[in-house]
Amino acid sequence: MKHTRFLGTLSVVGGVSAVPLFIAFATIGWSVPGTAAYERYELLNRITAVSLLLMLAGWVGLALLWRKEDGYWRIWLPLVGSILTIIGNASEFWLFSDLSYDGFNMRHVAWTTFLVGLLLLAIGATITGIAFRRNQLWPDWLAVLLMAALPLTVIVSMVSPFMGPAVLASALGWVLLNGSHSSIT
Repeated sequence: MKHTRFLGTLSVVGGVSAVPLFIAFATIGWSVPGTAAYERYELLNRITAVSLLLMLAGWVGLALLWRKEDGYWRIWLPLVGSILTIIGNASEFWLFSDLSYDGFNMRHVAWTTFLVGLLLLAIGATITGIAFRRNQLWPDWLAVLLMAALPLTVIVSMVSPFMGPAVLASALGWVLLNGSHSSIT
């Protein structure tokens, strides 16, 4: 299907585009709103929202190929999780970026939305990997990577919370782009 290959391409671009963002985040640090350091941090996070949106394309492509007998709920978890990461990141840095990190405010709600999305994405990807392993329509390496999504996301989040979704989106996108899955109807 052409549209799933296109979505796979977008997903790979999203995952790969996150790499320079990881490097930039590591070099600039962050600060409080109103400072020059914060403005750079804010800009990187706004760009990250675009990268996350591109990563979503892989999960959408997978949803389009998903077989009804595999249970649609399995694909909805990572799909909803991916959407929540985008909503959380975008709302924090596009809508509530001028709010302080002190005290409870909508910025914290946005960050919590991102974290809940990250958790749903990782749990959903793990469940999807188990389904892939059972139905053997997808490459084994992808099934194993997705099954390891939860511990992978927890470990790499110590470096960057965007790294787990980037790795998963790149791998899933690569498979969709190359048509490396068995024929699914």
